[in-house]
Amino acid sequence: MRSIGSVTAATLICTVGFAFASADSIGQEGFSDFPLVVDGSTVEDFVADRERAAGILSELLELDVVDQGDAAIRLLQGIDDGFITQDEAPAGLRGIGGFGVRLVARAFLLEEAHRVRGRIRDYLYDEGTASGHLAVEVRTEFFASAKDRDSGQPPVRTELLHWDIEVDEAYEVHPRGLDFLDPFPQVDLQLPGYAIASIWARDLKYKLHAKGRGIIVRHIYRKVDNDPIERLPSTDPRYAQTDEACIDLLLNPYPPETELPPQIGYCLGRCQQPAILNTGG
Repeated sequence: MRSIGSVTAATLICTVGFAFASADSIGQEGFSDFPLVVDGSTVEDFVADRERAAGILSELLELDVVDQGDAAIRLLQGIDDGFITQDEAPAGLRGIGGFGVRLVARAFLLEEAHRVRGRIRDYLYDEGTASGHLAVEVRTEFFASAKDRDSGQPPVRTELLHWDIEVDEAYEVHPRGLDFLDPFPQVDLQLPGYAIASIWARDLKYKLHAKGRGIIVRHIYRKVDNDPIERLPSTDPRYAQTDEACIDLLLNPYPPETELPPQIGYCLGRCQQPAILNTGG
């Protein structure tokens, strides 16, 4: 994990923070708000720099989001509607790392805003085989604008995603170091300042880290508004295994086998360039 630094189009840091600091979000109970952050700034600030945002998003979506904006919107909608398969989706929109990219792209192209909340429903860690399981629920509220979201207007749409994720012989445990700005130097990930401060404030001493194709999405269930819940087909781009996929869990005490302790921060996303993470603490 690295401290905040300058980031080019090739090294995007897009973080979605899962903050488990409030009393109503202890352990595995309750949803917790977590901000969507791009390179340490809000999505609104990121998309306000239109030229820079366009360059980064064009690389990720593999088309010009300015000159081909309508095509980019159809691409995002095609994934949501199930018309675009893993083989057809750009690499930046595949796997667990594509979640944040789609929201940032929608904010840029449609000028909409989001409120994202998450919780870990289930957790298992087998140290002997460096394997485990996570069941993570992410609820996203979609708003017509940031003004509507921040003024308390109701969302125009709500989506719940339930991810069942297997980690197959890919986990490593890293103890926290002494450098305040780089508490886990063994893992080259960049985090926003609030997440680094939270590691020390909550005395999170261990990082349970996994990366690569040993991270396997087994099932994804989706519920939109009041529609019936549905299991996404195995061809959906969100199931894709990628070399860039990564998981971090920040813990105190040492990573347990089953029950998560109350103090937790975690990341799900894409670790390599461009690095895109759902992270926080």
